[in-house]
Amino acid sequence: MPFSVEDRSAIKVLRQDKQYGAETLLKMFPNKKWTLGGLKTLLRKIDATDSVERRSGSGLSRTVCVPDVIANVQDLVLSQENTQQSTADFTLNRSFTGVLSTELFARTCI
Repeated sequence: MPFSVEDRSAIKVLRQDKQYGAETLLKMFPNKKWTLGGLKTLLRKIDATDSVERRSGSGLSRTVCVPDVIANVQDLVLSQENTQQSTADFTLNRSFTGVLSTELFARTCI
């Protein structure tokens, strides 16, 4: 279960002021649904960065969804439709080509 902002702040204070470990925190807050592994990971992060916030640049990079990019994807899909494909290739790649895939791409960018 993810830690709330208040939980992370409380854990940070207890870690830095009293040097509490993961098992001690689990015993102090039995009503919370924290896992030992999750607490250990958070404590490692607090020890390394002195922060409970995400590092800048962490996570997946975001796709830029602007009309130019959507138009480029549509052009690429349409150009692939015009190429010669065997029927087996067409049935296997059907979900990756055509108007449906561009509509899905445009829907995810909104």
